[in-house]
Amino acid sequence: MPQTTAPTDGTSNWVYVNGLGERDPASVTVTDILTALNFDRTGEYLAVGDRGGRVIVFRYTDLRNSRYFDYRYFSEIQSHEPEFDHLKSIELDEKINSLKFLCTPKASNLQLLSTNDRIIKLWKLENREQRTYTNCSVSGNGEIMFPKSQVLSSGYEGMERKQFKNCHNYNINSLSMSPDGENFLSSDDLRINLWSLENHNLAYNVVDLKPNNIEELAEVMTHVEYHPKRSDTFLFTSSKGYICLCDLRVSSQFKNYATKIRLREDPSRQHFFTDIINSIGMAKFAPTSDNYLYSRDYLSVHIWDVRNT
Repeated sequence: MPQTTAPTDGTSNWVYVNGLGERDPASVTVTDILTALNFDRTGEYLAVGDRGGRVIVFRYTDLRNSRYFDYRYFSEIQSHEPEFDHLKSIELDEKINSLKFLCTPKASNLQLLSTNDRIIKLWKLENREQRTYTNCSVSGNGEIMFPKSQVLSSGYEGMERKQFKNCHNYNINSLSMSPDGENFLSSDDLRINLWSLENHNLAYNVVDLKPNNIEELAEVMTHVEYHPKRSDTFLFTSSKGYICLCDLRVSSQFKNYATKIRLREDPSRQHFFTDIINSIGMAKFAPTSDNYLYSRDYLSVHIWDVRNT
């Protein structure tokens, strides 16, 4: 985890602060490969998911007598296990595809969402103490000595609160929490579902790209992202190289109402790999302005002005 410093000559240098994980590549197994990570809104907590279904949470720590910082181990959850979906006759890997913290800045109420290909889980980290107790006894003068407790160890453990499942037929690729903390979006290759945290049995489908004939499939969705301040606006990205900006105040069905943002290329410069190179892997709203979006494709990063798409 590098950090920049500002030398006296005005240039910037990268200084190595901390690395999380195995230092020796020979010690890394397939299940140790990282597949997802997410900071909470305050930047105090960092959650990392891997192919083994584990979620490791780190906490920001100031280093004494140093101008640098560190993220130290805080807690670990075995979020997902290998499962078999008997209804669809498919095996579900434990790999973590996406992580999202809920809007809860206090460690006493720290919650996060994690998902594999089909099942989304809500976790709460709770402080658990391991105690030992002395026996009740009677002293020589007949005084009763009541049992006393002593804390042997304490730490935060993950408790599963809910499961959100049975509403995705394709692999989930991303999650996004609404800024009011009441709802979240989940996206797979062809659909985006809107969930309420209070109801894990029902989801509302807001985007559906599945054609009537699956053989005519020409694109898949790659990412979904809520606006950082408004719960009525979100975007999703496509393998066809465009960003779709959606506003729930206009319509809940975005096929004809959403704003599409894409690069206009000269047809004469297109080639066999154009679709692969232009596929947008992720996009985000600018955290400090409502007018800008950031997106990345296979080779580049773009900054968009939504006032002039």
